[in-house]
Amino acid sequence: PVGSELTQPSPEEVVQQHGVQEKVFAAYLHAAIQGEQAVKSLPWAILSVVLLALVILSHDATDDIQSLQASVDHDIFHGARFAFNGNFGKKNYQDVNSNADFWSWMNLGFM
Repeated sequence: PVGSELTQPSPEEVVQQHGVQEKVFAAYLHAAIQGEQAVKSLPWAILSVVLLALVILSHDATDDIQSLQASVDHDIFHGARFAFNGNFGKKNYQDVNSNADFWSWMNLGFM
């Protein structure tokens, strides 16, 4: 028909009239197969991550390690004092400003 030169045919019309090149079809199939394999491997990947997390949690005892670290931090901050006035230490490790303060804290507070 006259005037239909500017209209673009739909992809379905092109396939019906001219077919599909073999390399295009093969590339499409290859991509589809790779996508399917990726989806099929996803449950195994998730299972591996979950098993790794369970093994780490069961062998590492992270809650015990965290509580030990918290108790050491608490003891150093609240218990390791120096610059005593009677029975009470006035300074903690954050008040160490000189070499003399450091060694006083090491001898009286930390040890």
